[in-house]
Amino acid sequence: MPDRLQPVSFDIVLLDASVIVNFCSAGHGRRLASYLGAAARLSCDVQDELLRLARSSPAVRALLAAWPIAPPLELSAAWAAKAAAIRALLRAPGDHANAHAGEVATILLAEQLRDDRGVRALIVVDDRDGKMLAQRFGLPYRDTPQLIIEMVVAGALTEADGRRVWRECFSDRGRWAGYRARLAEARSAAAEHEETEA
Repeated sequence: MPDRLQPVSFDIVLLDASVIVNFCSAGHGRRLASYLGAAARLSCDVQDELLRLARSSPAVRALLAAWPIAPPLELSAAWAAKAAAIRALLRAPGDHANAHAGEVATILLAEQLRDDRGVRALIVVDDRDGKMLAQRFGLPYRDTPQLIIEMVVAGALTEADGRRVWRECFSDRGRWAGYRARLAEARSAAAEHEETEA
């Protein structure tokens, strides 16, 4: 079974905004907070994005007020310059000035922490470019669907609640059906792992 998101083999879990938004939109932001606890950390860019979203989302606003996430982590000047250069490369015509800021900062923050302090960070990001960047840097990452499945298998979310969060992840309803298969596969893998350990 792959490493759990809870930091058994990671020091911290760096979250992109989409992860929190998906859970909040489904009404399960506090379940996410409870599951990750003090291991969860945000980059300054992600916190800024969430604070902007909180103006129009009561669920995000309530979660930020209730979840004592440690102060956001900031990129050094050198890493911030790299982040700006990468964002410029990723920005498409018509994108707003802050496009890709959260995911790029999150990936580079994980690299900075690894290089400067030997911190083992797991990234949770949904953006395709963010995942590609994490791969390029050789950084471990998961996405919201993987986190949902892990939480359901661990009993931190019911199957029905996991389905609600899953549906928030995909605007394409055709992908909703994948939830049941992914969950069955993960439960089977967990059962095999338990048998091996016993």
